[in-house]
Amino acid sequence: MLAAGLSAAFALHTRAGAAAEPPSEPPGPRRALEAPAEPRSMWRDEWPQFRAIEGFFTTGALLGMFVFVRTDAVKEVRWSGGILFDDAARDGMRLDSSKGRRVAQEVGDATYYAFPIIPIGIDVLVSSLAVRQDTKAALNLTLTTGEAFAYSGFLSFVANWASARERPDVTECRKSGKEDHPSCQLGSKTESFYSGHTAMAATSAGVVCANHAYMPLWGHPAADAFACALASGAAATTGVTRIMADRHYMTDVIFGTVVGFGIGYSIPTLLHYRVPGSSPEIRITSALGGADAGIGVSGRF
Repeated sequence: MLAAGLSAAFALHTRAGAAAEPPSEPPGPRRALEAPAEPRSMWRDEWPQFRAIEGFFTTGALLGMFVFVRTDAVKEVRWSGGILFDDAARDGMRLDSSKGRRVAQEVGDATYYAFPIIPIGIDVLVSSLAVRQDTKAALNLTLTTGEAFAYSGFLSFVANWASARERPDVTECRKSGKEDHPSCQLGSKTESFYSGHTAMAATSAGVVCANHAYMPLWGHPAADAFACALASGAAATTGVTRIMADRHYMTDVIFGTVVGFGIGYSIPTLLHYRVPGSSPEIRITSALGGADAGIGVSGRF
């Protein structure tokens, strides 16, 4: 309810009227005292704002994440080893030296922890607030982005708990009999499927791509396309380095990417941007005979 109340409070629905002229004023130029119209928000009037029901489910997902964080990871391995192309990908991408794997993990951690920078740090704080003073867009972007992150994070915890898949580097240590070696003290051991790092980075990419597809947050179509590409590149880097560091299999990364990007793109798009009447329309027409024979395709997006 608090989230819905805040979004309603920021709605732009006041407008100053023109001051009335005294009836005794002689003819002449009107001295209108009308205040300048406020700039139109990037968040269109026809788009639903963040609603109470979304706040309810977002809060539930956050509470679920808190429970998982406070609960020890599953110790009993339910799933070990690669499937499909996992082993081939691991052989080709896993770095040989422990130092190289450690560096790869640090790079992946950096891109993972940077996932809020574009959707919140730049799009909300800089583009919406500092540049445009667009509080309506800023608030809704913040809340819908947080909603997507909450759902994605909660689902990754559920998947880790349900699958209890052994990480590939843990399997390697166990099979080599070096579990007590310092290089094999790896912390979480059954949180391989699916990659939470990759999922959260991909969620950020999905949110950024959706927001920049519907709003001119960076002021130019080319710049907005670059924002999507930049966030997607960070997500790809996160996933690749997780395999190079031997912390995940390829299937862990692919699944995390699909789920994360899907949540990040669909939450703002399906719940807010794709209102009735705004969906793409494609018309196919045909002409038979004559010089203009052929098929024509037209659409509205």
